Amino acid sequence: MADRFASLASREITRPIGFLTVACPNNSPITQYPNNSISQSHNSTLALQPFKGWVVRTPDDHFDPSRFTMMDYRLRWQDTTCFTYVLPMSRREALVEFTLFTPTLPPEGAYDEMLRQYFDKILKIKEFEIVETEFGIIPMTDFPFEKYSSGKHVRIGTAGGWVKPSSGYSFKNCERNSQKIIENMKAGRPANTGLFSSKFRFYDSVFLGVLQAQNELGPSLFNGMYAKNDIQKIFAFLDNETSLVEDLGIISGFPKWPFLRSLFNYLAR
Repeated sequence: MADRFASLASREITRPIGFLTVACPNNSPITQYPNNSISQSHNSTLALQPFKGWVVRTPDDHFDPSRFTMMDYRLRWQDTTCFTYVLPMSRREALVEFTLFTPTLPPEGAYDEMLRQYFDKILKIKEFEIVETEFGIIPMTDFPFEKYSSGKHVRIGTAGGWVKPSSGYSFKNCERNSQKIIENMKAGRPANTGLFSSKFRFYDSVFLGVLQAQNELGPSLFNGMYAKNDIQKIFAFLDNETSLVEDLGIISGFPKWPFLRSLFNYLAR
């Protein structure tokens, strides 16, 4: 099954939907990105979100399926923004994943090392079976992917810039943008109308600039954001659904100088 999906992912996939053609992901018939355009662009910022996770099964009850750990910064790889999260599926099974927000990739062995440390020092689980593993790298960038859609051809998903630059989240954007495309089609508007918020793209660019320039600040920035604000408001902010007044309330809790430096760099690029 995995080989089948890998084969599909490597092909050109073009599916007509009414007047719209969705092309994804490689060698699509729409405008191509220039070679190395993302990594060499002076007008965009690029960081990476590599992750590795283990789905584990334990002989005894260790997990609470009604609770999950979103960002645990207690163990760090060198001086980077990295965290571990735990998603229990039952009292004896969970996904435990180590993730970084980083300009450069760590050595391959770092992921397993950090996961082992987390089981030993934090979860204090000595006996477990690794049932499945997953690994991936999510691009965190404000590169204007949407400019490479044209007419009735629209890039979707990562290739369309649907991954939120400052967090790597994409599920909510995929759901919202898919619905928006359908609404646009029904109304006779260009398919990609209203998919992106310039306000939140600006926020993402400045925040991403901080993570790239001072990656070690990540844990304190995220911990402070969660500690100073209502969790539902944070979720709305991460989903690009807050008002300007709510935005200012959250932004005011961040340290000023790192963000001012990032803002100046953003304005100068």
